[in-house]
Amino acid sequence: MLTVEKKEVIRREHFLQKKSVRRIARELGCSRTTVRKALQDSDVPVYRRTAPARYPVLQPVIPLIDNWLKEDESQPKKQRHTARRIWIRLKEEHGFTGGESSVCRYVRGKRLVVPEVFVPLIYQAGSDAQVDWGEAKVIVDGEAVVAQFFALRLCYSGACMVVAYPNQKQEAFFDGHQQNLEFLGGVPKRIIYRILPPPKS
Repeated sequence: MLTVEKKEVIRREHFLQKKSVRRIARELGCSRTTVRKALQDSDVPVYRRTAPARYPVLQPVIPLIDNWLKEDESQPKKQRHTARRIWIRLKEEHGFTGGESSVCRYVRGKRLVVPEVFVPLIYQAGSDAQVDWGEAKVIVDGEAVVAQFFALRLCYSGACMVVAYPNQKQEAFFDGHQQNLEFLGGVPKRIIYRILPPPKS
């Protein structure tokens, strides 16, 4: 790899001493391609891996690790394997002799891979609607109060109706549906609800 120091020497020899590419290559014992590369690129060289990382000691147990990580996907977060726990299991159950750092590095690399997720953004007319609650301060009889808004929006046309309530109780939930569906003149095939976590007590 071309070091920063060597690149600077090449550039100084060429631009200040006016030496040719051939002469610099001969004097510094490197190829003319290397010299040209140093002259074209003045940035600090960055190492780029040309082949995927190999794990010679880890290789025999990689299928085990992958299987444990796959099983973890269906487990609650607190019950999933940590990289350290995987390393301990490999040592105790499979006689693994490699270091913890190599296991951690491999597990980190596997967990950084984000699966592709597709959300349908094209809808058929009347097929889908979305329901959500919102809140805003409103003035009622000269007094500022927080109102709860029930909103139902058709995904295809974007048609929407919002109804205000004093709370988000079940009666308001049902009434919001009834008023919205009467206003829209029909019932969609599917209604998507945004589920929020319960408030912290």
